[in-house]
Amino acid sequence: RTKDWGFGPDDLTLNSQTERLFQSVWAVEFKKRLCWTRRAREKQGDDLSAVPSAEDMKQIAEHESGEKLREAVEFAKKARKKLDGVFELDETMMREAKRLLKTVSIEQFQNLRALWRLVQPVIPSVINTCLLGMLTTVLRAKFHQLGVWMAAIEAGVAGDLELASSRLFQLWVGHMLIKLLELPESTYMKRAKAFFGAPIRN
Repeated sequence: RTKDWGFGPDDLTLNSQTERLFQSVWAVEFKKRLCWTRRAREKQGDDLSAVPSAEDMKQIAEHESGEKLREAVEFAKKARKKLDGVFELDETMMREAKRLLKTVSIEQFQNLRALWRLVQPVIPSVINTCLLGMLTTVLRAKFHQLGVWMAAIEAGVAGDLELASSRLFQLWVGHMLIKLLELPESTYMKRAKAFFGAPIRN
């Protein structure tokens, strides 16, 4: 409370005035967040280009998830606990806020389920793409570095043609493996994109 900051017994009037000011300001802010969240949910799926101003569009985008309203509800609970008996927020607004947040949570859960239905068929392809991608990355790290090529050249310059040929053969095998793995990796990636995109296009 404000008297925790060193207000004396003679400052109780200032203390109560400060608390009342805080309550009135926060009530306005709470109502604002509630209204913008409600409006954002009503506009969900609509063409935002019809929104009157850029500021309104920004407010709708910020409040659509319900996070700002959720923060306001939590803050109001903490304020009520700390200012017991002093901080009172309109119960009708608080009930409406909780009801709206419940609706938002249900909608978000439904959206998550819809997203999971889109993602689920492509998970095996994504896993295969990731595994093949990691393997090709390891092979590139080994066979695309200059040191491996220099070792083969140095062996040739030193006259050890057998060693030079062996190292060049290893380089060839490594590059062939990379090329062979790139094909299924690309195929799995294209398949995942096709499976994921088809339900969206339809």
